[in-house]
Amino acid sequence: MGAVESAVQLERQLAEDREALAKIVAGLEHVDELVRAADATIGAAPRGDFTPDEDDRVRQILCSYRGLRLACYEIVHRWWDFADIEDAGRAAEAFLVGYATALALYARSLVLIQSFERNALVRRRGSLATAPAGPRPRRAGPSPWLHRALTLA
Repeated sequence: MGAVESAVQLERQLAEDREALAKIVAGLEHVDELVRAADATIGAAPRGDFTPDEDDRVRQILCSYRGLRLACYEIVHRWWDFADIEDAGRAAEAFLVGYATALALYARSLVLIQSFERNALVRRRGSLATAPAGPRPRRAGPSPWLHRALTLA
């Protein structure tokens, strides 16, 4: 492939990823809204378990998040080696697209971590990730497995 074709392909991919990032951010904002609504309306704690509707809502939130997370990973991975791009302007653009994608994912992951870490039922069920077997020690802050599951695991 020639330099011109490579430059055209690079520009096309950057444009596709910028467009995808805009859709991902909108999707992550929607997930954030769903999380806030779930926090306000799910009353599982007093009952000790989720109703089938609540369970479906939590699963929908997590499935949506995971799909968006995978899309973010693809973009970040694609531009990981941005420094290998010869055109300095395109390399900077590639870095910014990858970095903005990672930043958007991380910021929205914190929303889920902060919301669901407080919910013992979600943690106990392992709905967010497979929790390590055996008793977990109590500690302040988000559990490491939950943090990994929602960010870069």
